[in-house]
Amino acid sequence: LSSISGIQVAVSRFPDHIVAVIACVILMCLFALQHFGTHRVAFLFAPVIITWLLCIGSIGIYNIVHWNPRVLRAFSPYYLYKFFNYAGKECWISLGGILLCIT
Repeated sequence: LSSISGIQVAVSRFPDHIVAVIACVILMCLFALQHFGTHRVAFLFAPVIITWLLCIGSIGIYNIVHWNPRVLRAFSPYYLYKFFNYAGKECWISLGGILLCIT
């Protein structure tokens, strides 16, 4: 649903009920493919997912290298320690939100 809703951002005249109908059609197609077995459905979607992940990863690496390589400093434990000293108890709430974003 969110991927179809993303089209609504690009095309501002795309009404909500059309987004819901398209999402329902996609779900119905996926459920129709279920009787072939999960191994065949996975075989169909695996190349698409691998291509998607490679594209997203390469775009991310390009943007880090081209625009701001300093973002890699976030992996340093020094900045984590500095963040804990600055935020105190609020940092745990923030880290919980970061964990939810990652998952």
